[in-house]
Amino acid sequence: MVREAHHVKSLFNTGVMLYLTGIAVLVLLGLISGTAGESLVGAGRGEPAV
Repeated sequence: MVREAHHVKSLFNTGVMLYLTGIAVLVLLGLISGTAGESLVGAGRGEPAV
């Protein structure tokens, strides 16, 4: 029983780490696309693209 409980805890910890990593990647991609989107929007408003 102790081994099974330890295995479940280890599996849970792995799942939590994967979840947090996924959230961090989504936030990072959102920030990257947000900055790229601002430069595209600036060029679309009649402002000269730099």
